[in-house]
Amino acid sequence: MNDGRRVLVVDDDPFTRSVLGPALTTRGWVVALCASAAAAMSEVAQHPADAALVDLDLGPGPDGVDLAVALRRQFPLLPIVILTSYQSPQLLDIGHDALPMGVRYRVKSSVESLDDLDAELATALRHPLDVTVPARPSVRTSRGQRLSERQLEIMRLVAAGHGNAEIAGELGMSETAVEKAVARLIRQLGLDGDSRRNKRVLVAEAYFHMARGAGRSDERADPR
Repeated sequence: MNDGRRVLVVDDDPFTRSVLGPALTTRGWVVALCASAAAAMSEVAQHPADAALVDLDLGPGPDGVDLAVALRRQFPLLPIVILTSYQSPQLLDIGHDALPMGVRYRVKSSVESLDDLDAELATALRHPLDVTVPARPSVRTSRGQRLSERQLEIMRLVAAGHGNAEIAGELGMSETAVEKAVARLIRQLGLDGDSRRNKRVLVAEAYFHMARGAGRSDERADPR
């Protein structure tokens, strides 16, 4: 049990808040529920928290990384856990700033149970500035290959329906370089074996699949 420690839970989804609030309360937490970054900052200004559990995508306005940075600036030792469906903040916002030191990042599909989430918060309490926690979780293909920021940006633009000429103009590359980059992505993603479907559609599907936190084909769906 957590001896009445106060946890700030920030998620724009009402259902998620309705699940996490009672679940954490039964595990001894005093829970403050907020739907936005602005509401969270207002809450902690009045009632300081012992830990924060934050969604990455908070809808319009500041996201979970923005909130984590703001919270750490005001409360340098505050333990923070980001809980999200995105494998990495880069899938929400390419070129996103790194997370503050020690902010723990959990993909929802990797959470076995609410007890697992409770344990993650307990670990964050013990090690709020853990330097072994990566500042920006990497994105990997189903084959375990790491994707660069430029590759993720190309995937995002392909998923948005842009052609090679548009992508070249957006990223300051030649069309030939874009063509080669897309071909390399297709190989890395293991999509070169399917000759029946449009490869750009497959790249787009792979991007959205990773954005849902299902980067590996053997992962389970969101446990909620």
